[in-house]
Amino acid sequence: MSEKWFCFVDVKYSEEETYVPRHQKAILWVDSFDEAFDQVKHFIGENLDSISFEWAGKPNQECKQDPFFSESEFDRFELIKTFIEDDKSYADYCRLEEEYERSRKNR
Repeated sequence: MSEKWFCFVDVKYSEEETYVPRHQKAILWVDSFDEAFDQVKHFIGENLDSISFEWAGKPNQECKQDPFFSESEFDRFELIKTFIEDDKSYADYCRLEEEYERSRKNR
């Protein structure tokens, strides 16, 4: 079994059928960039507008393999906390869904 690492993903895309823009974030546990990208494409599809990956580790150090953070790693934990708390995509999703439904009814 290969070693797995935590990877933060931030992706903006359009839905396959409606082309409504969406924004998703994820924390994946993968063994390579290719696996992370394959998981994103499997979950979201091919209509990617932008995507960014960040490995859970500090520059010039190994990436994070376990979900527990020591005091020396609290800054990385804060990044994860911010990554989750600052996600406004659900509010955006509701607003865009409402706009899409309105435009569909007006046709």
